[in-house]
Amino acid sequence: MEHLLKIAGLLTFFGEDRIFSNSDPLIFFDTARSIGFEPAECAVVDRSDIGLDLARKGDFCVLGMDDGTNRTKLENKGILVFNEFPDLIELIDLFNAEVELEIKRY
Repeated sequence: MEHLLKIAGLLTFFGEDRIFSNSDPLIFFDTARSIGFEPAECAVVDRSDIGLDLARKGDFCVLGMDDGTNRTKLENKGILVFNEFPDLIELIDLFNAEVELEIKRY
């Protein structure tokens, strides 16, 4: 995950203690609350069906990476879809503007 955040130009937004794996079904909820946010104040970025489905079950903004083959299916589920990591920055900016959160670098 750290490598992917670096490629996307987003690593400076996260400290080592702020990068988590989604192997536990409650990881998104636990992570949000552990850093003082409610799920509605958080965006989850994932590309796996399991991760996207877990995030959708909460009140998270879900950003999903797709090569274009499942774009319509994902968008119909309310997932904001991006094809390449540079596109993710624009989606995160839109999310931050919508929830009016101050961007913090940890």
